[in-house]
Amino acid sequence: MNEGNYVLKLNVTERFNSALVPSMKAGLFSYFVNNIVGLWYMYTNKEEAMAYIERGRALLEDVQEKGHYEKIHTRPMHPF
Repeated sequence: MNEGNYVLKLNVTERFNSALVPSMKAGLFSYFVNNIVGLWYMYTNKEEAMAYIERGRALLEDVQEKGHYEKIHTRPMHPF
């Protein structure tokens, strides 16, 4: 474990599109920020709390969808 960092390990298929990793990292970061703000607002600003929590939920769903996305299968090209 890295000191001061959280490490998330995902088991994905071989066809997982690794180009989505930066977007997934950004989405997870935004999820944590929105969720923490939403929970804090439950005590300090209840009118806006649910908006942050719902935004966090949507971000987490987006990350989950990206985790299931696979590269399009292509057939190998054989030279004639």
